[in-house]
Formats: sequence, structure tokens, C-alpha cells
Amino acid sequence: ISAFVYAAIVFANFHALGRVLGAQAANTMPIIALGIIAAVLLFQFVRAFLARRARLSQAASEPMS
Repeated sequence: ISAFVYAAIVFANFHALGRVLGAQAANTMPIIALGIIAAVLLFQFVRAFLARRARLSQAASEPMS
């Protein structure tokens, strides 16, 4: 999925939530958005770390020829 489509979906979801929750949403939505961004970044970091660790342990276990 391209970044534009992803951004449009996220914007539409937050816009719909803003309509449902009203004025209170203006205060809580940025906090929710930052939490989602932090969770995605943490997931990406952990996944890259584990992949790098698996490659290194695999390379260490292979005999040198």
C-alpha cells in the first residue's frame, strides 16, 4: 500500500472518530496518534533487530570453507 493511501485511510478514520467523539477528541486524538506511531516504530525496530540477530547467529553456526 502506498503512503498516500495509508495516510488517507488514517485521516478518514480520525475524522470519523472526531465526529463521533466531538470536542473531547481534539484533545485526545494527538496522543492516540503519537501512541500509534510509537508502536509502529517499536515494532519495526524489534523486527529488524531480531532479523539481524538471526542472520548473525546463522552465519556464526555455518562452518568456514
